[in-house]
Amino acid sequence: MEVKGFVLAEEESGKILRFKHLKDIWKHFRDPEKEKEYLEREFRKFLSKT
Repeated sequence: MEVKGFVLAEEESGKILRFKHLKDIWKHFRDPEKEKEYLEREFRKFLSKT
């Protein structure tokens, strides 16, 4: 399996309402702790805007 990106999306009734491409994930892919911190931070930001 080849992964090219990471996207957060909010969907309702089969329609994408909003999304965010987490392109900076690649800056942290060799450091699991930094990757985890990045993802947690971005998830919190995304969810706070609902």
